[in-house]
Amino acid sequence: MKKLMKKKMSFFGKEFSVFAFAVVVMMAVASAALVPYLSNVVSEQFDVDSPLLLEISATDGGWVSTAESPIELGDIYGGDTATFWMQVTNLATVDVDPVDLSIVLGSDYGDNDDEATCDDFTNVKITPYRKLSGEAFIQQDIMEDTLANLGCTIVDGKITLLLDSKYYAGEIEKYEIELTAELAIAPSTYTVTAQEMVQS
Repeated sequence: MKKLMKKKMSFFGKEFSVFAFAVVVMMAVASAALVPYLSNVVSEQFDVDSPLLLEISATDGGWVSTAESPIELGDIYGGDTATFWMQVTNLATVDVDPVDLSIVLGSDYGDNDDEATCDDFTNVKITPYRKLSGEAFIQQDIMEDTLANLGCTIVDGKITLLLDSKYYAGEIEKYEIELTAELAIAPSTYTVTAQEMVQS
């Protein structure tokens, strides 16, 4: 062992003793072990929220988040039309696509044995308005048909309409939705809720 420590090594054309090299290596290992104790640790915390803000209103204004409460369509009769508004704001700096926008009509039939069907409303008219950053609202193509033809389904006893959408960065899109009740509709109170689901 003594002979090994007295031996010389050559690095980059210079000679060093094995002992000096061993001492340098031990100091490097010891100082590396101390680094976590000598350096400070910093951290940052941030929240990630939904990129889309979905609001609903009985009129074109007075928006509320659907998480707060559903809106009631009010008193209408068979053959009458109920109108409500929905608004989606893309808060992100990127486009959000594709998005399923789900509109749900819940009914309280009281003592009636009937359940909600896609035939409760004979016609639905959806008028979308798009506002890109810094622009005014511009009306888009109107969708008007029966609920069944627009893809209505019954989920958990509620009328559900699913719309595929794309929202550009900073965009606000609002929808005027007009539902015409079937003449022989069972008396009931309908409430409207909405939800968006970003597809992955």
